[in-house]
Amino acid sequence: MRKIIIDSKQFDKLVKVLKEQEEGEYYKISPQDYLDLLKYASYNAKVTGIKKFGGKPLYITGDLSVSGLPLTSLGNVAYIDGNLNISSTKISSLKGVEVKGYISDYSTPIEAKRIRQEELKKLADAESRREDGDWNLDNPNIDEEGLAANALFDHLVNEGELDEMGENIKEIFKSKIEQLEQLRSSYNPTEEDSQDDIYDEISDLEDDIEELQEKYADVYYIIPTSYRRNSGIYTFEVIGKRNQEYMVGDYESMYDAAVDYQEQLLDEVGIDGLSSYLITDNLDKDSIREYIEEYYENDIKEYPEGYFNSNDYELTDEQEARKEQLENYINEMEDLKTEKEEELENTEDENEKSKLEKEIEQIEENIEKAQDEFDSIEPDDEPTEEMIEEKVSQYVKSAMKNPVNWIKSMDMEDSIGSYVDLRGVARDIIDSDGFGILASWDGRDYEETVQTPDGKRHSFIIVRTQ
Repeated sequence: MRKIIIDSKQFDKLVKVLKEQEEGEYYKISPQDYLDLLKYASYNAKVTGIKKFGGKPLYITGDLSVSGLPLTSLGNVAYIDGNLNISSTKISSLKGVEVKGYISDYSTPIEAKRIRQEELKKLADAESRREDGDWNLDNPNIDEEGLAANALFDHLVNEGELDEMGENIKEIFKSKIEQLEQLRSSYNPTEEDSQDDIYDEISDLEDDIEELQEKYADVYYIIPTSYRRNSGIYTFEVIGKRNQEYMVGDYESMYDAAVDYQEQLLDEVGIDGLSSYLITDNLDKDSIREYIEEYYENDIKEYPEGYFNSNDYELTDEQEARKEQLENYINEMEDLKTEKEEELENTEDENEKSKLEKEIEQIEENIEKAQDEFDSIEPDDEPTEEMIEEKVSQYVKSAMKNPVNWIKSMDMEDSIGSYVDLRGVARDIIDSDGFGILASWDGRDYEETVQTPDGKRHSFIIVRTQ
């Protein structure tokens, strides 16, 4: 064991943090004291096993972060009462360390090993599909997912992302996978140095496999992920291309997915900034018309003077009939008066004259009363339902010529969105811009077609999502 040499000043600080707790099987130490201890020892984790701790394993009393520190081990740590962050260190094992909370091991040998193991599992699944020929284009039972995988593979080859694997490379690759599985089954890290050679062989094979993965591939390097957006769409990752994911689907399915996503985005962020034609072409005109009709109907009924003048009002049918009746009566009375006046003029009898004069006087009174009633009949100053309906129709017709301008003129710009068919807008955007909205990586979409031996062509839309 290499000795740790510290000066007297460091020793004093070290002694200060070493306050052993006698009770229990652990030596409890705070995260900060642990970090200070490592710092004083130039981050040599063996310092955690010095005699001062009485041979007890360390118990870290809270969250511990050693992210970015030059460590290959946590030393004699047995328990961490919180979260542990070992990101960006060279720590390759946490064997014997119990962590109460969450472990972050980004960019560590542990993460690399886990990723390799996950990829080996995926490779095993891919090898099973390869042996069964599930995704071979000459397989008469190939499913839609297999066709989509072939389309993606052809696209990646065409784009120079992958080099197609020849038969000789496939044999080499398969052999190395089998060797790696055998070595892993025989490797026992708890044994001493006798296992070092096996570990080195495993590492070399993993490196060889990873190099092959990066250079050569076939359709079985396309790995389906567990995430499915909806029917007709498949998501894939690619062995050897970490953090690359793709979405592949037929045109109709991808179109629906793109419209769904665009509509959801519009619902979240609003329609500000959209081209005016997108809004105008997708207005819910029925709803706007209904609103305008209701607005003018209520406004006209409440403030008729703002819409009608005296010339707009008309007599009711009853009034028209009464005036016609009075007019006829007056004419009759005028004729009767003329008749009586002629009789009066032609008679010499004084009694008859007196009688006729009285009759004429009564007729004149009747005429005057009828004329007064006739003159008093005027249109009502309240608009009729027919008048209101006609006026509403005029205003609605004018407003619907440019409903957006009408909404703006009424200071209702904030409410325009409630009258816009967002799905219609989404469709217009997708029709114009394509499926780029689904391609969160680069905003681009591609079309690839594969052909089966029966001559059928199967076209797919491809986007990269990660």
